[in-house]
Amino acid sequence: MTEVGYFKVENIIIDGYSSFDEDLDQVVHKDLFECIQEKMIYIVLERYANNNDGIAFPSISTIAKSAMCGVTTVKKYIKKLVDKGYITKTLRPKSNGDNDSNIYTVKKLSEICKDIFLPQSPSDPGTSPSDYYKEQHIKNSDIKDHDKSNTDANIQNPTSVVSSDPDSFESFFKKIEVGYTTKNQNSIKALLKKMKPQQVMQYLKETWENIKATPGVVNAPALFSIKIERQERQMTATARQAIIEKEKAIEKQKKIENKIDCADPVALFNSLPPVERLKVEKQAINLFINQSGADEKILNIMRDNNPTMYLNTIKLQLKVALKL
Repeated sequence: MTEVGYFKVENIIIDGYSSFDEDLDQVVHKDLFECIQEKMIYIVLERYANNNDGIAFPSISTIAKSAMCGVTTVKKYIKKLVDKGYITKTLRPKSNGDNDSNIYTVKKLSEICKDIFLPQSPSDPGTSPSDYYKEQHIKNSDIKDHDKSNTDANIQNPTSVVSSDPDSFESFFKKIEVGYTTKNQNSIKALLKKMKPQQVMQYLKETWENIKATPGVVNAPALFSIKIERQERQMTATARQAIIEKEKAIEKQKKIENKIDCADPVALFNSLPPVERLKVEKQAINLFINQSGADEKILNIMRDNNPTMYLNTIKLQLKVALKL
C-alpha cells in the first residue's frame, strides 16, 4: 500500500506567469515548463528533495516511473532543466547502468525567476532579460505617441482607476513628470487586477528608479509607459550581470564535466596516509565549491550519510588535487 502523505511545491510551478505577447498585443498566461513531461520530472525531483535539504538522487528509471514517461524523455528534460538553471546535476560514475543515480540540487523557482516576469500571484513584477537590448532606443513612433498622449492628458478628464485612493497614483505620475494619460491609467487598472495597491506602487517606483539608472535610455517616460503597460520590470545592470555570470558558470561546468575520463582517483585517494588524505580532500572540496557554487553543508551531509556518493561527487576535483 502506498504511504499516505504530501509534499510542497511552489505556487508558481502550477500557476505559471503572465507575459506580454507582441503578436496578440495583450498579456497572456505562460508556463515555466515547455510541456507536462518536463513539469512532472521537476515535481518528482522536488518531491525527493523536499525533506533532504534540497538534494535528490533518484535513479533515471525511478524518475521515469514516477513521472510516467520514458527514460529517454527523462534524460532529455533533465538536460533542459539544468540548462534553464532550475536544477543542478552532479555526475556520478555509472557502475550499475541505469540504476546508478546522479545527484540533483533542486532550486526554488520563485527565487530564480523573480526578476524575469510578473507572476499570477501577488509578488514582485519582472521582465525578460532579452528585452533589455530592445528597450534602449525606443522607436520614434513610441516616443511621439507618448509625447502626444502627454499633451492630450491636459485636456482629458481623468477616469477613476481604482477605488483604493486613485489620487496617490496620479500624484506619483506628477512627481516623476510622466503624463497620467488614459493609457497609463488603464495600465494601472490592469496591474491592480493582479496586485494590491501598495504592491503596484512599489512596482511603479522600482521600475522608474531602475529606468533612470539605466544608461542609454533615450526617453525614460516613454519607456516607463511601455513597461507598465506590458507589466514588465526594468532590470538593473546588477541583475543582468548576475544572469550572464550564471550562464558562464553553467558553460564552465559543462566543459569540466566533458573532461571526465576513465581515471579513478578515488582508489588512489583511499590508499593515501590519513594526513595526506585529509589535505587532498580539503583541496578537492574547495575546488568543487568554487567550480559548482555548491553549499559546503550539502557535501557534509553527503559525506556523513553516504561516503561513496560523496567521493564520487568530488571525483573530478580529487583527480586535480592528486595531479593525475
